[in-house]
Amino acid sequence: MNTLFEHVIRPTLRGVGQVALINNAATGLLLLVALFFHDLTTHNLLESPWTRVQHSLTFATLIGALSSLLVARILSVESEAINQGLYGYNGALVGIACMTFFSPNSLLLVLIVLGGGATSLIMRFWRWRVSPFTFPFLSIIAMIFFAADWLGLTLKGGSLLIEETSHLSYFSHAMFNGIGQVLFQQGLVFSLVVLFAIAIHSMNTSIWAVLGAGFGLTTAFILSLVGGEASLDLMTLSHNEQAVHIMYQGLFGFNGALVALALSQISGMSKPAIFAGIGLASTLAYVGILLKLTLLTFPFVFSAWIVITIVNTFNTEPRTQEKSAG
Repeated sequence: MNTLFEHVIRPTLRGVGQVALINNAATGLLLLVALFFHDLTTHNLLESPWTRVQHSLTFATLIGALSSLLVARILSVESEAINQGLYGYNGALVGIACMTFFSPNSLLLVLIVLGGGATSLIMRFWRWRVSPFTFPFLSIIAMIFFAADWLGLTLKGGSLLIEETSHLSYFSHAMFNGIGQVLFQQGLVFSLVVLFAIAIHSMNTSIWAVLGAGFGLTTAFILSLVGGEASLDLMTLSHNEQAVHIMYQGLFGFNGALVALALSQISGMSKPAIFAGIGLASTLAYVGILLKLTLLTFPFVFSAWIVITIVNTFNTEPRTQEKSAG
């Protein structure tokens, strides 16, 4: 039993925790709990067990993470990296994204297994000094999106219903949803569970996650003011259904939250550098939404790379960081 826990269960849970850039099995377990209750509240319990499995975000996350772990073991990856969950989180993200964006079927589960395993191949042969972060996930999910029509995959549709409320309430819900969107989901309760999962590892890191999501949302508001006609009207929310929909989902905040999570855990990283990274990621996310591009976590990855590279170039002091995906 101890062997199973040490070699399978703990690395898998840490891999799920690393989706939020946290090297903590308890964080991973809580993220799975959040996904499980999301499954319970969004799917019909009277459906057949196989149908529920096909629709389950929790199951998709686990098979993505386990597939990544299996390939890492086959490739004889160093145990320390595996135990930190670094060969699990990109696979978990493939599972979450596939189940979030595509109508589920048996083929999709096969793609999650193959895609999750493929992320470990990219991780194993990564040679740049900077962390890949979620680049392996982005590479695999881009190929799945590109081949979706050929594979017969169907994108999910749907609408978001929002009650009339104050601008402050819109902002607070959007900010917390930005944290939930780290797992490509939304909902106040879901997002608060994700935030709590981060907080049990580090209260300081959880505060940075909130700051990242809030600053990202603020950046979007500022850009909507200075962008003229070529911008999203975020200041007249009650009259702009598209802006409400995008903002409320947390899409302006989650890349900022990810950058904050990554950079705040690097020892010696200054606060201005962290906020610069958040601002850059949020700007890229805003432009992507404006151009109707599905960028997912690309703004986070690119911005983190830029900030880390610049800081390392001008800082000769040795720097350390927690054993997170960053």
